[in-house]
Amino acid sequence: MGMSGNRDARYHGEAPSAGQAAGWICRGAYMEQQRPAIQHQPQSSQVLVRFLIRLMLVVAVASFGAQAFGALLSSLLVLSGVFCAVMGFMRREPIFGPVLTHWDEAVACAVLGHLAVAVA
Repeated sequence: MGMSGNRDARYHGEAPSAGQAAGWICRGAYMEQQRPAIQHQPQSSQVLVRFLIRLMLVVAVASFGAQAFGALLSSLLVLSGVFCAVMGFMRREPIFGPVLTHWDEAVACAVLGHLAVAVA
């Protein structure tokens, strides 16, 4: 029961080779299914939670610093604002969109950084 010519092994009851098995898997029904669309724009509540978590992490890191808390907090907030602006640029988020974006986080971090400088 050997393979002859261009016949396929699956019709002869033989075990397929690794290449044939990979071809069968790639052409299977799983690969033909439509994937659900990825939500590219998070809701404002998700962005707000992300900002609060980022703010808590920045405050926690600043509290363990050897320098003055206010100076370290303001510099970390400015760095966080720069990071948010870069992420907003890379994701091509609209600056004045209908929901909160990384750009809004960048502005909030910059404002909080300047307030930390004024208070310290």
